[in-house]
Amino acid sequence: MLKGSTTEIPYSDIDYELRKLIQYINEVDGIETSSCCSGHCKMPCQIRFYADSIECVTKFIHKYLYRNPNWRVVIDMSDTDIFNDKWDSPTYLLETTFPDYFYNGLAIDNLTYAFEGEKKFFCA
Repeated sequence: MLKGSTTEIPYSDIDYELRKLIQYINEVDGIETSSCCSGHCKMPCQIRFYADSIECVTKFIHKYLYRNPNWRVVIDMSDTDIFNDKWDSPTYLLETTFPDYFYNGLAIDNLTYAFEGEKKFFCA
């Protein structure tokens, strides 16, 4: 479920391929997911999240994406942010760099394994 959100989404409603990864990302201090989509064989996998600070994003990128070059993080200021209680904070978009189903799945698995290998989650 999304941390600090007024709308709680059960993990069973999240795309199956992303459930474990979303759980891990939500355990990182200072990071809160807001939406996700596995891409469904047509688009890149996308995970939107909020961060307490740019330092949290920087640490997240350095710690988990450094060895996973098939992911990128961009600032995503969309119209939906206007209707959110965090409208004054940017939404970050974590996405794979390709839409192909096989490589999308591989990128999701690699990032999930990076979290499983690192049991200490922090952003201090």
